[in-house]
Parts: sequence; structure tokens; C-alpha cells
Amino acid sequence: MAQTFASLTNSMVAIEKLYEVGEDRLIQPMREGKWSVREVVGHLESWDTHILSEWVPAIEEGARLSAFPDHEALIMRRLKCAKTSM
Repeated sequence: MAQTFASLTNSMVAIEKLYEVGEDRLIQPMREGKWSVREVVGHLESWDTHILSEWVPAIEEGARLSAFPDHEALIMRRLKCAKTSM
């Protein structure tokens, strides 16, 4: 558990450093045909939100976890949001 917490903490610190990067760099694809930094962060955020809102409460109550949502739909919805906000 301590290793997981440290990993999450390191990820949050790295993401917070992105506030120092200009938006023009955040919205550019990392390579042609690839996602931008903003889209990658949005993708990670969408999974974090799903896990925290759906799975963690179920774990605490001892319930069975729901199946993964439709990956493509979740990703596409989040990418649409990532392109317009951060």
C-alpha cells in the first residue's frame, strides 16, 4: 500500500508541474497521430474518476466490482473534454 501511495503521489507531483508548461505545448500531439499531453492526462483522470466513484465505495461495502465501462466510449468522451479544457 505504501508503494502504491508513493506512486500516486509522484504522479500528482508530475501532473502539477504541467501547470508550468505553456498550453500550446500541452495541446500538441506528442508525435504525429498520437495524443497530446492534455489528452493523456484526461485519459488518466477519467479512469481515476471511475475507480474512485464506482469501485472504491463498492470495495468499502464489500460489494462486487462493476465491469469496466465501454473503453472506447469512455476514452472518446474524455478526449472531447480534454480538447476543450484542462
